[in-house]
Amino acid sequence: MVLYLLSSTNYNLSICFIRTAIHLSCSSVSDHLSGKGIQTIYQFITSKEKSFQLLTIIFSVSMLLSLRMFFSLSTPDGPYSTDAHSALNHIRTNTPENAIILFSRARALNLYAERKSTFLIQHKSEQENLAILKKLQCDYILYADERSGAFNQSLQDFLIINKSDYDTIYKVDRFLLLKMKTEDRQ
Repeated sequence: MVLYLLSSTNYNLSICFIRTAIHLSCSSVSDHLSGKGIQTIYQFITSKEKSFQLLTIIFSVSMLLSLRMFFSLSTPDGPYSTDAHSALNHIRTNTPENAIILFSRARALNLYAERKSTFLIQHKSEQENLAILKKLQCDYILYADERSGAFNQSLQDFLIINKSDYDTIYKVDRFLLLKMKTEDRQ
């Protein structure tokens, strides 16, 4: 904002704005306690030519606060996050078209990665689910860790018990793509 004002045709207004901003920000505490700071602000507000400067200061501060808030927002979660997009794109380009993938958000994977997908059956044990996955010929698992909105505790429990049956073939920030080992597919 200061650079914009300095490059504008009204150079005197720019200098006055900068001088006023420095004066207001550098006023001592004793000036404010004695009322001198409040008198300066009152004179500043009531002056017609200086009211534009006050509005410029208020606008500048509000823009800075807005930008600070905008850049402090968290990254999007779900299929539009960078790491999810990368994992789903990897699945779409590096797995067979007839691949079946286990994921906690089966419909989202089907939509964004264009692959058939399934999920764990909740009332079955980890060994029963593994047998079902082998029967379905589900060779891949997309695992989302605890930092992701797609995290699933049942899938984590399943992998803890059956991790020796899978190899990690792709890893990006919050996602792992695992493939069933060839000798375990029977």
